[in-house]
Amino acid sequence: MVFASKEELLRVKVKEIAYFESDRNYTFVVTHNKLRTPVRMSLTGMQKMLEKELGEDSANFIRIGKKYIINKNLIYLISIPRQLLVLSDCKHFAFKFNASKDALKRTKEEMYAGREQDFIDEPDDETEQFEDCE
Repeated sequence: MVFASKEELLRVKVKEIAYFESDRNYTFVVTHNKLRTPVRMSLTGMQKMLEKELGEDSANFIRIGKKYIINKNLIYLISIPRQLLVLSDCKHFAFKFNASKDALKRTKEEMYAGREQDFIDEPDDETEQFEDCE
């Protein structure tokens, strides 16, 4: 992807983008190696640019609330009770975000729609968890 202004040019491979972070009229492009480069564009503008430039591949990026667009292929953990989202490749980096419970619920639902059978049922209490251990 190429981001160009009068005075700057940023070239980055889409697969190297971990997330985008909004800060007023700027959006920071953050890569796997933790480079954080500002681009003069709103997050909504960035979202539209991704859709235009990447077409169907823009589905690899999910908006999380008002502040982030993340690479969904890097989601390592969504913890709704702790309001925590972790992006990681499990080798070189991990980015942690706080997000609202609603935003995390929507993200989880979007990622696993129709795959409820993949979820592991958590025990209701400790006795249920250890009932087979007696």
